[in-house]
Amino acid sequence: MTARALFSLLILSSLAHAGSVDFSIERQPLAGALQQLARQADVQVIFFSRVTEGLNAPALAGNYTLEAAMERLLAGSGLTFRIINPQTVEVRPMQTRAAAKPRPISKPKEQPAEATAPLEEVVVVGLAEQLVATRIATPLREIPQTVSIVSGEQMRQRNEVTLSDVLANAPGITMARSNSLDPDFYARAYQITSFHIDGGAAVTPKIDTTVMFLGTPDLIEFDHVEILRGADGLFSGNANPGGTVSLVRKRPQNNFAASVNATRGSWDTQRVELDLTGPIAEDGALRGRMAGVYAHNGYFYDIDAHERKKVFGALEYDVTDSATLTAGASYQWDKASPTTLGLPLYADGRDSRLPRDTALAPDWNRYRADLASVYLQYRQELSPGWALRVNASGWRAEVEYELASFNALIDPFTNMLSMLPVAEAGVTAGPNIHEQTSADVTVTGTLDWFGWREEVAIGADFSRFRPHAHNESYYGLGTAPIDPRAFDSSAIVNPALTRDADVDAFRSSILDQYGMFASLRIYFDDAWSVLGGARISGDRNRSRYIIRVGSRELDLSTDFGTDHVVTPYAGVTYAISRNYSLYASYSDIYRAQGLYDRSPGNPLEPVRGVNIEAGIKGEWRNGAVNGSLAAYRIEQSNLAQLVSTPHDVTTISKRDCCYVGVSNKSQGVDAELSGEVLAGWSLGAGYTYNDNEAPTGGPLSRLTPKHLFKAWTNVRMPGAFDRWQVGGSVHAQSKTTARAMTNYCPAPAYVCLSVDTVQPSYAVLDLRAAFDVDPNWRVALGVSNVFDKIYYEAMESNLHGWYGEPRHWMLRIDGRY
Repeated sequence: MTARALFSLLILSSLAHAGSVDFSIERQPLAGALQQLARQADVQVIFFSRVTEGLNAPALAGNYTLEAAMERLLAGSGLTFRIINPQTVEVRPMQTRAAAKPRPISKPKEQPAEATAPLEEVVVVGLAEQLVATRIATPLREIPQTVSIVSGEQMRQRNEVTLSDVLANAPGITMARSNSLDPDFYARAYQITSFHIDGGAAVTPKIDTTVMFLGTPDLIEFDHVEILRGADGLFSGNANPGGTVSLVRKRPQNNFAASVNATRGSWDTQRVELDLTGPIAEDGALRGRMAGVYAHNGYFYDIDAHERKKVFGALEYDVTDSATLTAGASYQWDKASPTTLGLPLYADGRDSRLPRDTALAPDWNRYRADLASVYLQYRQELSPGWALRVNASGWRAEVEYELASFNALIDPFTNMLSMLPVAEAGVTAGPNIHEQTSADVTVTGTLDWFGWREEVAIGADFSRFRPHAHNESYYGLGTAPIDPRAFDSSAIVNPALTRDADVDAFRSSILDQYGMFASLRIYFDDAWSVLGGARISGDRNRSRYIIRVGSRELDLSTDFGTDHVVTPYAGVTYAISRNYSLYASYSDIYRAQGLYDRSPGNPLEPVRGVNIEAGIKGEWRNGAVNGSLAAYRIEQSNLAQLVSTPHDVTTISKRDCCYVGVSNKSQGVDAELSGEVLAGWSLGAGYTYNDNEAPTGGPLSRLTPKHLFKAWTNVRMPGAFDRWQVGGSVHAQSKTTARAMTNYCPAPAYVCLSVDTVQPSYAVLDLRAAFDVDPNWRVALGVSNVFDKIYYEAMESNLHGWYGEPRHWMLRIDGRY
């Protein structure tokens, strides 16, 4: 059987090497010899398992430097090596180009398992780069923060096709919803507002609660996802301290490979993917990749399906032996008939228990978005151990919609949904245009000063977000109450067809964010290392918002920003043994908060969010399994709290006054274990405990459960059943609440009450079985919510709930060559 490249990063150790080593390696297959070398030299060796197939290594005995030992083991094999850093060595095939000299590069290329592997399992390895302070590929065990990696194989096995799918299954992440298209996610009780692509400048993923921009990108373009829980002070700048998400794009490969995937599931869900990559020029200097997807995503509630199409393409060219240029583009079409609110509860907080297939949305609801993106990347090895990376990206979205929402609650006495005064429709007269550009430059390298090893990163980034809503119209939908249990989607007439709007709005904004960062990590010895750095950030927000009501027009303008905001970062790690490390870290982040004054002419400083955590990390089976246990505390300070209002309410171009700065808190414990626990058995599990507090003393985030547990596993059966795999996942969490001031004013006091509703604790089980038809084709069947648990996966603060999906199935076919 001829196997295509299996991207298994074999992490064999994680301690630094210096000087020469007494080796004792017997003659054996090359893969085993490299494993022995890694153990004896205390380094990590990274290679594709296919490149060593059928190769033997000579015996090696005596005192050698690492370079000399590698040269002897690889002599005559057609393979070469490069030292990424004193801890990490990469083994790869020799270049076939005329230059003959192997081209050194600054980091191992991401070789996605999707397009380069047959249907074997992929070892999940704890090696991250995008969210590491030094921007150098680093084992998870040496990162003094909580980082999770979601590989392409995990995404396939869990049928994760959008970023929302990944985050819904990720440890420590909680979901919130305000519409059927685009959920929000929280980490450590704070909404995640910081997103990166290929480690570039932070991008703004979402415009508002009804308009999707980058919130749920299709993953056909991306290889894997890195998730940081805690403050991303060095790279995000203006953001919350709960967490950061980085998506890593697929890249063109040297060898031809192809994959096709098809799924069919409940509610007429369908999806087809195609991914091709390989050399374009004979010498492999020019490589290409193209991928496409068509998806028809059905819903269990009564609205039309969400249809999506996306194409992606990239070219990569070796400009020189040490420089690579990559250019790519994608285009995504989305069309849906969404609903913009969950199902209403009773005004006294009781569960309305509406049928799960209920959707309070008129049949004319529509949403259309076209999203185009382009990017350019340049990577160059400057000298041994030093590299330059430059990224530039741009996105342009056209968005149109007609959406109605019913924000009322159900009257406990009449069982009717009041339309007063919060039933409204929003309609765009033409496409809203939203543009975003970003650019960044980073230099990374290693030094050997004072007998220590140092890793350095220096960089700068800039992003600009320009949303333009040329004409949005808003209409009231009447006053007649409706029965939510007998809702007729055709009974609500689209008001845009019959009358003028109650309110017209025009808005245009330019949001700039920019910053510079520098970090330094010093390895004092094989055990101790310290890490420090800082970011200097700034931002500016220029907006114009025109509201027209009849003949009256109100022009609201803002122009504010921050400059030279310094956010420090520090960490320390100590390897207490070959498998365990202790760590502690401090990370600060800021968030601009607009036109707030402590007193007239005395502006309130930006919000600061400090994350302090300490814990222990473990690495087993030569790095194939990683675990962590961390205790953390976050304090977000200087949030604006109003104490008086001596400002002109007719314009917000004047600064609002007067405010004081208050603080909120979040603290808890994060635990995670992931990797190939035993040969053929992969596992990912995470438990989070969180306790949070708002400035008023109540909960900061009611939707964040105190206890959250997520686990996933996949096992290849032994012996005669080795073509079968079985697995599944579980999501369990403690109760959550939602609170709202309602119009429920019971007798005899007739005082309107602030009421709570509770989603009790629940657990949901998913199961999966897969069968390898042959080395290139696999069929898998998954059943989600096996016991058909009825629960709300998200509860809005206005007492509207979103049901979790009922029991459903998904059949998937994967083919790879």
